[in-house]
Amino acid sequence: WHKSGTELGRGTFGVVYEAIDAETGEIFAVKEVSNCATSVKSLEKEMDTLRQLKHVNIVRYRGMQFEKGRLSLFMELCTGGSISSVLDTFGPLTESIVRRYTCQMLCGLDYLHRHCIVHRDVKCANALLNSAGQLKLADFGGSKWLSECSTGSLHGTARYLAPEVLRGERIGRQVDIWAVGCCVVEMLTRQLPFVDQFSNDFTLMRGLSKLDLPPEPPENFPKDAAMFVKECFVMNPKLRPSAYRLLKH
Repeated sequence: WHKSGTELGRGTFGVVYEAIDAETGEIFAVKEVSNCATSVKSLEKEMDTLRQLKHVNIVRYRGMQFEKGRLSLFMELCTGGSISSVLDTFGPLTESIVRRYTCQMLCGLDYLHRHCIVHRDVKCANALLNSAGQLKLADFGGSKWLSECSTGSLHGTARYLAPEVLRGERIGRQVDIWAVGCCVVEMLTRQLPFVDQFSNDFTLMRGLSKLDLPPEPPENFPKDAAMFVKECFVMNPKLRPSAYRLLKH
């Protein structure tokens, strides 16, 4: 295989490039990490997770290779880029598009959760699109089996972290649901979640962990979307709905 010089994105522990199979001509994505124990361990974990997953809304695994002190993970290429890049290009998305992307995100999460896997870093940058606009969840470097989830494990992106993560409580599938609500806010407004309430990540992480009531959606937020994110932002994770239940919203 041959790697292009075009960087497609950066994941939790690696850089993603476009590549071509030297024999078949198939175009795919390759995530590379240098020979660092932590990075290699994370990519091997991501490979082990992806290898067991087969769902239309999860990026497809193609194989791996360790060569010259560098570990490479091969995945399907999503030519539409991430939702973050779509927002950068087109600005806030329509309710119709957001509904479509959110449903696909929830379908992928429902599959993961039924297989006892928590993604732990759901965000617009980790939601990729193929040329047909089909959403694929990616970057499983921080994912965990439910049996591995513990307290005090602060992993993810600050603006998408659920309150129970910030409080150092034991986490579960519900952290991904909170993050879905954050994605909906970002897709409809092109703003990171909670910018009106918390000016920076530090004040957000400190303030959100102490709130008793969930943050309000932004002003002039669509009514249906506001009802949906309020369900995602239920402060008590035990009362937060599952991906399956939200698909019935």
